[in-house]
Amino acid sequence: YDSFNNEEKTILKLGGILHDISKSEGVVDRAHPDNSSLYAKSVLKRFKLSDTVKNRIFEFIKNHHWNQYYNNELRTAEETAALFRYNNDFEMAKLMGYSDLKNVSSIKYKQLKYSLDSSHMKPIERALNKIKQQSSIIYTDTILFPNKIPSVEKDGYSYRVIDFTKLKNNEDLFRYGFQHDVTPDNVRFLVHMFHDSKDAKKNQQNLSKLEYIFNNSNGSNISNSYISPYNKKTFSNRKFGVIIESNSPDISSAVQINRCSGMKKGIKSYISTVTSRLADKTPEQFVIPYSIQKTLNISPDEYVDFYNKFGANKYMSQIKDNIEYKIGDKTITGSEIKKAIRKADDELLQFTKWLNINNEVTVLNPKFNAFAAKVDSFDEINDEYLQFIRNNNLPVLILGSGN
Repeated sequence: YDSFNNEEKTILKLGGILHDISKSEGVVDRAHPDNSSLYAKSVLKRFKLSDTVKNRIFEFIKNHHWNQYYNNELRTAEETAALFRYNNDFEMAKLMGYSDLKNVSSIKYKQLKYSLDSSHMKPIERALNKIKQQSSIIYTDTILFPNKIPSVEKDGYSYRVIDFTKLKNNEDLFRYGFQHDVTPDNVRFLVHMFHDSKDAKKNQQNLSKLEYIFNNSNGSNISNSYISPYNKKTFSNRKFGVIIESNSPDISSAVQINRCSGMKKGIKSYISTVTSRLADKTPEQFVIPYSIQKTLNISPDEYVDFYNKFGANKYMSQIKDNIEYKIGDKTITGSEIKKAIRKADDELLQFTKWLNINNEVTVLNPKFNAFAAKVDSFDEINDEYLQFIRNNNLPVLILGSGN
């Protein structure tokens, strides 16, 4: 417990308090992990915690009977490991498992404590190590302070709009609500594009479906494109979509060629993608971890240490240029680490340019950050999209037409 950071301790404490909130005393209720997680989600709305922490508490409660599924062979070691994608998730789950089992009864504890022995956990730990060796770190840019964005009035409504077609390449986007030192030249986005029909009613139906899937309590595993304002190839050259917020541990795959994964609901889709990745030997599946390992001259095991240190960061700026970081037996400066990550991420873009095809990054539980429009003018956005923008209080990014 002492090795956990404050965020992890918060997850463990609140998860422990709320994990049986829907369960009646002395009753066998096999549905209570799911029900308690939903109760907890409602309770957590009142807490000033990040969406990432809230989601981790939700999943911590939902999966707190993970060892029963594993011991009864309802989940493999690989499927179990895929549940614990953030650093120390599995250590917290084991601690919760011990506590939960001890509180059932002393008899049950004696009967089942073997299920949490270190030897019994080894296959999960090996699978978790393998998953992290293959996991991608992608830092994208999101709008932090939308109130900084200039307003545009249209038909009695006010919209916050950034028109990239009118910005200088080196213009500091801090004035538009991004972090310092983000410019049109170096800004990167994950964007999920949707089908644009000439039929407004169909567009409204597609947008309603998108909102439902993004907000589904069982989670969503969504395919996106990694783009820049100057290399914005997207699926089927679609013009409209949403810029998303995500964290690297929620990325189930990052490949140079689109695999048409679409929108799939739930953690099951995420687990399926991650476990199938373990058996996949094609180089394009691991372009980011391989590139980072090559650039920094680190081994796959050292990359696990690297991923544990930097994978959960939300922003590149959290890595400090002049600090020396210990990676395995090596010491590497923050500046070198940032260059290696950006070089690896941009290999997705380079491949896109060479082959004129979009890349694909599949993400669990993304969040809307802005509306993306590959058009040259705000006036080209249809009324049904403007309503969607208002409903979700989204800033608008005009990225320019073409790819």
